[in-house]
Amino acid sequence: LLLNSLLTFSLYFLSFFFLRGNFGTVRKVTHKETGINYAAKFLRRRRRAACWVKQIQHEIAVLLLSSDSEQIVKLHAVYETRSEFVLILEM
Repeated sequence: LLLNSLLTFSLYFLSFFFLRGNFGTVRKVTHKETGINYAAKFLRRRRRAACWVKQIQHEIAVLLLSSDSEQIVKLHAVYETRSEFVLILEM
């Protein structure tokens, strides 16, 4: 799974917020070509003056390692900007 720029994130229609928390937000997105709905998890790189990139990379690694499990959501794509990561997850 490669990190993509946010320019390729334009493949999705952004919809409503599912959840807003201390670490980011989750929004419903729809892939423009296929019409498939996903959950987009927006995670800020810095929170409370601390860098969280290692923790976000760990979350991505755990999702990739558990991709064969039926009980864990599937990670479809990861987008990265200077300020945040966007994880595209199955709904």
